[in-house]
Amino acid sequence: MFNPFKKKNMSKEEIIAKAAKKFVEKFRQDAEYEDDDVTEMTDDNIKDLVTKFFDYEQLTAANDYFYHAFDKFVPDTYEQIDWELEEDKRKETPEFKQWRRHGDVSGHWFCAKRESELEERWVDVHGKIRTDEEAATMAADKWCELLFGWHLQDNGALNEDHPGGFTACALGTVLANKSKENITEEMKVKTRELFIEYYRRFLHLYETFDLDDIKWAEKTMPDDDKERPYNWHYGFKSGSMYCDYGPYTPLYLLLIAAGIPKNDANSICPWKTGIDIRPLDNAVFYNTYQHRDEL
Repeated sequence: MFNPFKKKNMSKEEIIAKAAKKFVEKFRQDAEYEDDDVTEMTDDNIKDLVTKFFDYEQLTAANDYFYHAFDKFVPDTYEQIDWELEEDKRKETPEFKQWRRHGDVSGHWFCAKRESELEERWVDVHGKIRTDEEAATMAADKWCELLFGWHLQDNGALNEDHPGGFTACALGTVLANKSKENITEEMKVKTRELFIEYYRRFLHLYETFDLDDIKWAEKTMPDDDKERPYNWHYGFKSGSMYCDYGPYTPLYLLLIAAGIPKNDANSICPWKTGIDIRPLDNAVFYNTYQHRDEL
């Protein structure tokens, strides 16, 4: 991926200053396209907010900050809206109009963030938080912990008293842990090896577009569906390792390739769970029902 900042061997301070300038340009361009001057913020105000983005030592924290960075200039008044009012009257209240205004500016804000490649510049300044091998190993170890250790099947309705709630979670948990009795140490070792290689090649593909990585997946984790075999050209690029009530195809094929029996592969996977890596900085995320945590 071409990076003009690194090619010029710019200092961190120069990268930040240039990134802030580019962000302002993109922000004003997008706003102007929508006939919006955004007079609530000066260029210097915006540059200060962008500069602070680079103060954070984690990209996730920087993004969390930036999501609300402009709120002090363009407040979000959603919580102040009287939603009991009739629609016509509600739309005329200052609180509703200000909330809509916040939404308009938010659109310009995130368009500029994307077009100015602000996250990429953060990585230029701070570097990746871990190597590809370390990220792949972290993701693999988390999967193995969940797949082969005890875990509670949770579909988000664990505390709800109906067949799809606690009862389903309890039965799913019993079945999952019963199936784990059939998993040998050899299968566990092979599963971990495949996970590490899968994530490592996913990161390599992101950086290089090397089709050999896709060919590796097709050869190593083949789909025996003769009519509609899984398309690794799509799935491998997305890095999608996820389980809803059963494993998505990439996860299922990996477990089968590790020698795990098909019925057990369907049962041992944790519900509503995925683990992915953000290639920009190699942050590893553990996703469960309505939760996303950085490991």
